[in-house]
Amino acid sequence: MASRPTSSSGRPSGQERKYHQDFITRIRYQNHLPAPPQPPKLLEIPNNAATEYTSANFASRLVREQPLNIEVDSELGMPIDLLPFGPDVFSSQLPLAYAALRAPEVQPKVHPSDQLLLRPISALGKPSHAKAGVSFLRRTEYIANEASRSTFQSTTSRELIENITKHAKRTIKNTTNDPVAMLQAVIKGFDVANPPSGKTWALPKHPTKSNVKAVNSWPVLPDLEAHPDGLGYVIVKLSTNPVAQSNTRDPGLDYALLRPWNDDGAPEDSKFHYYLPDGKSVSGAVKRKYDDVDASNEDYTHTSAEGRKFYRFKRLRAYEYVVPPEVMKDTYREVVLVMRGGKGEEDKGKGAFFSPIFQRNILRPMRTKDVDDSEANKADIAEVKFRDLLPEEDERIQEQVGLLTEGDSVKIKRKRPIVIEIESSPEPEPKPKRRRIVTPREEEEDYGDGYFVSPTQRLSALERLRTARGLLKTREPL
Repeated sequence: MASRPTSSSGRPSGQERKYHQDFITRIRYQNHLPAPPQPPKLLEIPNNAATEYTSANFASRLVREQPLNIEVDSELGMPIDLLPFGPDVFSSQLPLAYAALRAPEVQPKVHPSDQLLLRPISALGKPSHAKAGVSFLRRTEYIANEASRSTFQSTTSRELIENITKHAKRTIKNTTNDPVAMLQAVIKGFDVANPPSGKTWALPKHPTKSNVKAVNSWPVLPDLEAHPDGLGYVIVKLSTNPVAQSNTRDPGLDYALLRPWNDDGAPEDSKFHYYLPDGKSVSGAVKRKYDDVDASNEDYTHTSAEGRKFYRFKRLRAYEYVVPPEVMKDTYREVVLVMRGGKGEEDKGKGAFFSPIFQRNILRPMRTKDVDDSEANKADIAEVKFRDLLPEEDERIQEQVGLLTEGDSVKIKRKRPIVIEIESSPEPEPKPKRRRIVTPREEEEDYGDGYFVSPTQRLSALERLRTARGLLKTREPL
């Protein structure tokens, strides 16, 4: 008798190993319904769908019942331009016309920007890794571990090198405070600013954008003619709009004046008076005064009773510091830059002229109750005149210019007056106070503007009307 075949493990081939699988949730369903009393009866339902829907009559009826609502043109919405195919398209010989419409044998090279549009559909979207096994037949706590194990990790030399380089890029430390990196950056800056060859100066290149070309260049020089009487310029920013909002800009804002609270001009003074030209005519006259062509014209707009000519400025309001002014530690951290092309300005020359900014201020309007007329140098009208520099002022500016030019003897001559003299106009006479209406032995109450009223005079409207009627009745005829 022949023996039964066995497997390599020693078990008979007919007896296969059973694997126990657990569902995620174990739910046992119980059927408490009784068995049907009679056997099921099969109903015969006619089904002629195969013959009805496959016949031509169904399609014809569907076209009649459902009209086509799509409006198309003669070319069915696809304009066809045959001109690029050449004149053979319109040939009466069909072989030539077919050859013109046929795709060329040598395909044109695809532009790199269009390569992404030619990707297959399978390459679109995020790549999905197939998970081994059936997840809904396993326990949920083991799914994540098995999914991570199923991903393939390449161990080729190329992949190992890329992983090593990525790790090295992450471990690069910050070179901002590295002394060697700082020294290299300084040396590179000197190499860029002072290239060894003249060709580099003639054809400069952008350090990061290679496709950008220089159109023009200007030498950077200090603006000696516009150097102020001091360390530099001051930037003043107002927290609110000083004038009423309108569709057009007030030209007088370009020539506004800030007058210190006290005439001595103490540095610790943090309050100012804000003046604007009194009208558009005054603004235009002051603008012409700053022009080099009309600077010599004495076109003052107002004349005082004593015969003094001046520009009239009106006081708008008082301002104070929002925060203490910020003094620049580095004088040349922020500068004012003026570009001059050199055409028509041969005396100035071509260049980018800069002036230092040494202070920033932010001003806000003062509250009315904080303004003390006894202490403030308050004048509603200011007489503004221009004059030339005094010798001591010119000498002080020349010293500042000498510091910028490193001791070179450069004499700067100003073409336009830059010094402004401000004189306060006489204040108008005070208004006469109203008559004081009091009664003896009564406590008076001040209603402002010199008007005092006693308690007996604070009558209601009805009592005043009754009093007026009584006076009319007792009035004697004229």
